[in-house]
Amino acid sequence: MAVFPMISFAQQIYIGANTSMSLSDRDGSNASAAYATVINDGTLDITGTDTGTSLQSLFGSGTVLMDGRVLILTSADGFYQGTLLGSGGLVIAGGYETLGGQSFHAGATTVDWYAGLALSGSGSIAMSSG
Repeated sequence: MAVFPMISFAQQIYIGANTSMSLSDRDGSNASAAYATVINDGTLDITGTDTGTSLQSLFGSGTVLMDGRVLILTSADGFYQGTLLGSGGLVIAGGYETLGGQSFHAGATTVDWYAGLALSGSGSIAMSSG
């Protein structure tokens, strides 16, 4: 029987105002973000990924550039007042996320079983296709 050390991959990534972070499958940054809670007050660009990205949760008031990619929140527990922009989709795969900003993503919005999505204040997914 092999014994493996317990490793915690949980991390927080902060994107400050007037700054941006691009995720890519080519440089490994997309894979490392899968275990992160992102606090986005700037711009998170997932257009460099092949199909999208998975994050644990999303907070902040910045912009997520999607352009046909899917943003998956696996352990959502955030309040995101920012903008989801582009033709991509949003999946709440686990946890409970609150959107408080205008979302202009044209892809589907999907909430899996045992997950939740709330809209607060001006929060809207009206542009979403489903």
